[in-house]
Amino acid sequence: MTDEMRRLLCPIALCLNLLGAQAGADVTLPSVFGDSMVLQRESEVPIWGWANPGEAVTVEPSWSGAGITAEADDEGHWRVVVETPEAGGPHEIKIAGTNTITLSDVLLGEVWLCSGQSNMEWPVSRIGPGSTGIAGVAQVLAEANRPGIRLLMVPNTISLHPRTDLRMSWAPATPETVRDFSAVGYFFGMKLQDELDVPIGLISADWGGTRIEAWTSPAALAGFDEYKETIEHLAMLADPEGRSSVLGDMDEGWWNGLDEGAPGGAAWTTANATSWKSVELPATFGGELGSFDGVIFMRRDVDLDRSWAGIGAMLELGSIDDMDDVWVNGKHVGGIHESGRWNEARRYDVPAGVLREGRNEVAIRVLDTGGLATVGGVTDEVVIKSISSSLDLSGPWHYAFGRTMSQLPARMSADLNANSLTVLYHAMIESVAPYAIRGAIWYQGESNRENAARYADLMRTMIGDWRSLWGRGPFPFYFVQIAPFNYGGDAGETALLREAQLRALDTMNTGMVVTMDIGNPQDIHPTNKQDVGHRLARWALGQTYGHDDVVCSGPLYQSMTVHDDEIHLAFRFAETGLEVREPAGFLIAGADRRFVTASARVDGETLIVSSPGVAEPVAVRYAWDAVGPAGLFNGEGLPASPFRTDDWDDGVEMAP
Repeated sequence: MTDEMRRLLCPIALCLNLLGAQAGADVTLPSVFGDSMVLQRESEVPIWGWANPGEAVTVEPSWSGAGITAEADDEGHWRVVVETPEAGGPHEIKIAGTNTITLSDVLLGEVWLCSGQSNMEWPVSRIGPGSTGIAGVAQVLAEANRPGIRLLMVPNTISLHPRTDLRMSWAPATPETVRDFSAVGYFFGMKLQDELDVPIGLISADWGGTRIEAWTSPAALAGFDEYKETIEHLAMLADPEGRSSVLGDMDEGWWNGLDEGAPGGAAWTTANATSWKSVELPATFGGELGSFDGVIFMRRDVDLDRSWAGIGAMLELGSIDDMDDVWVNGKHVGGIHESGRWNEARRYDVPAGVLREGRNEVAIRVLDTGGLATVGGVTDEVVIKSISSSLDLSGPWHYAFGRTMSQLPARMSADLNANSLTVLYHAMIESVAPYAIRGAIWYQGESNRENAARYADLMRTMIGDWRSLWGRGPFPFYFVQIAPFNYGGDAGETALLREAQLRALDTMNTGMVVTMDIGNPQDIHPTNKQDVGHRLARWALGQTYGHDDVVCSGPLYQSMTVHDDEIHLAFRFAETGLEVREPAGFLIAGADRRFVTASARVDGETLIVSSPGVAEPVAVRYAWDAVGPAGLFNGEGLPASPFRTDDWDDGVEMAP
């Protein structure tokens, strides 16, 4: 086990001892505090750090002229709360004990946390033109000298214990510092500064491809039955060596469990596979294989002459996307269980004594976690080799499907990654909390499509979790609904995920940005981040800062009534009027639950939907598809959220 793994697997109790040990020297601060930072204006701001146990530490901000003193506790931790005045600066803050630290160029203004997965992480350097009229990245960077905006990037880090500090530093916005910063975060902050005329501090804590569970605490996730066992084991396994051993045993059991539902049962590696479907290898899968995420069983029978019997050989399968196990004649000869190795060629030794004259069975169990699966990539070769012979295994293979990703239990593994439960909360959220913030913006959800039924509750839980950690009450939390993208094999999961995000708006002091009109069905990372950031800023300006003239959102479905052969729909945020654009994206159904294309017309703030083929309508759906279309807007040109008026089961697990 590496030193890094020991640190990551260190139990909470041991870590607290380690944190106390650092206090045996000078007064120190976590790196969330530093020169050029922005502190939340007109607020009670905590400042904390470490010193010798019992040491008196005085914090003196230049705006007050008076110091506040705290005594370090037995573990060397100290904390004070400083009252901040109105926006302005630059200021200095002196922190004095046995040594003195001076923080300079400190501004007072508005501080926001920017978090989520890749669409939040997407940097300014990779944006494209937006409908706001910004020409593109060159112009944005040329205009990025904004000393009133300060940026802090939390490094991508995972941990199974609370991290109280990470290496990071504040920097004023310049073309160099903005280049790699969150584009959504930057455009959000830029709009706020333009409208509020105060300094803006932006803390970017984001990681592409991550699930919401990784950003949530163990205590919060323990409320979900499907995570209880994992959370309990993480709390119980105190010894790093013991933890690694037990987790390894659990992980092995998880992989063995992938054979559940295999055709032929546990003996599928040698069972008759002639009734299975056929696919040519090597290949990047299309069709039903290309749209399937989960366990795929693959078999090929190989006839070998006497020269192969009993000898050792090398089985070469090219790359396999994503993970795999391989058997020859029922003997496990190799496999890769770690994520991120999808482009690595598989070369597995077949021990002497496994091969035989006549029929031999080669079996591959592929775990495709997302996207297009591949067998035989990189080398474009599937072959078995001995010292003297080589046999091409390309051509027809048999395949059958196992369980989908959504049907698999949570994986408990010593192989930690950014999607392990709680690891980003511990590392990237706890390392900046409780630094005083006004609120948070969030762009995530693509990685949770397969458990969309749980996402609304997970999101409500995480929001409450973060608010509890900061201890600043129900601070504003504004988020982005996932953008249009043509997910392969989508069976309604994307619509349900968007619905879950819409439902999470019942959480106090939240707001949601809709992106149905500015996505790219061919790219999961649409490059127009300007409008996303500006729409998030609308929520902040209208709901947090009291700008009554700002319309926060596009239309949000509120209620329906049936009038003869029409359904009348009412919306929030329709005060500026409604506009229908073609293709409108409306469907209507009667009691038979058969949806047909519907027409829509506007009558004041009411939308009227109907179809000649549905005389007695009972339900309407809008943009109920992975890619839209977006056909309903308000007078501000803001798009409506996808919605449905029914709660019918379409074969995909429904949101609660």
